[in-house]
Amino acid sequence: MSTRAMALVLFCTLLVAAPAFAQSPPASGNIQVTLSVASERDGKPDQAKSFSLVCRAGEEAQLNVSSRIPVPATTFSASSDKEVTPVTSYTYQNVGFVAQLKCYRANDGRIGIKGKVDDASLRGAAPGAPGQPVVATFNQLLDVLLVPGKPLTVARFSDMKGVVTSLTIEAKPLD
Repeated sequence: MSTRAMALVLFCTLLVAAPAFAQSPPASGNIQVTLSVASERDGKPDQAKSFSLVCRAGEEAQLNVSSRIPVPATTFSASSDKEVTPVTSYTYQNVGFVAQLKCYRANDGRIGIKGKVDDASLRGAAPGAPGQPVVATFNQLLDVLLVPGKPLTVARFSDMKGVVTSLTIEAKPLD
């Protein structure tokens, strides 16, 4: 049999056997997940918040800790007597923390986390626009394997003002 034919037979065998290697991890037990969002400015802690939730292995869990804030927008309208009148309207924006996660236990004892984390924080008023809030946001998609009890920083970035923000996740089985 030629090398090319042997390679083809091996490839087909692996293709057929692939589902057996991708078997589902055990889907039992509760897992506590702790997510921490921390910011620092000039190397000093600026803001820190931590959230915990418990999810059943193999199931989806969601945590939503947020508020809706009004964001004003002013337009000006002229009346028939040429008087200009300001008209303020509001749109609403969610500010807070949202996590949508699916947890599972891997066969090697680690904990798998898949999902999405969104964070939006107020950062003061926009320069030159009184009453206009600045909202710093980030979104992170997750697909990680964690050693139980060992935190992992999955994202770290800095903005144009030098504020460094990080997202750290930790998981541990509860039963």
